[in-house]
Amino acid sequence: QKELTTLVSLLDAFQLVEPLNGEGPFTVFAPTDKAFSDISDVLDGASDETVLDVLKYHVVPGIYLSSDLENGEELETLNGEKIVVTADLFDIKLNNNVTIAAPDNLANNGVVHIVSSVLIPPSIDGGVSCADKTGPFTPVEWWNWWGAEYSCDDIPKKGIWGGWYCGFLGTYCPESCGRCGI
Repeated sequence: QKELTTLVSLLDAFQLVEPLNGEGPFTVFAPTDKAFSDISDVLDGASDETVLDVLKYHVVPGIYLSSDLENGEELETLNGEKIVVTADLFDIKLNNNVTIAAPDNLANNGVVHIVSSVLIPPSIDGGVSCADKTGPFTPVEWWNWWGAEYSCDDIPKKGIWGGWYCGFLGTYCPESCGRCGI
């Protein structure tokens, strides 16, 4: 597709086209040219290893159609790190803020979902947990304000309570860590 020329160029430059055209199956979360242009200043200064990690972070072994993706699901990518899925009645997001804009583009060896932004692996994004983020209303601070002693890992992410707590807490969380999927 013509809106994916930057991705195709990068995959070619890093010799990933042939492996991705191989047997698979693969699920590819494909950022648009606009998504890449939004972070071009970041990628321009990045090492080849970092760019390769970012590209591999957009590929998951196996086929995951949009109907297969579940809220709170963690998908392990080719770079070894995980993407967290948030799914509701209206859309599917990855790592809280990357929307699947055009899902379920079937390929010979998998599926391609066109996404609104470039996914940045947590190891490159600083690997900071929500407990470490600054700001008055992180989820952990809210829970602790109510007298509980919790860490980010204690925030439920699945089930009826997980969705409610994360929805409520995330409303007040200026920088989410991904734990709540919001």
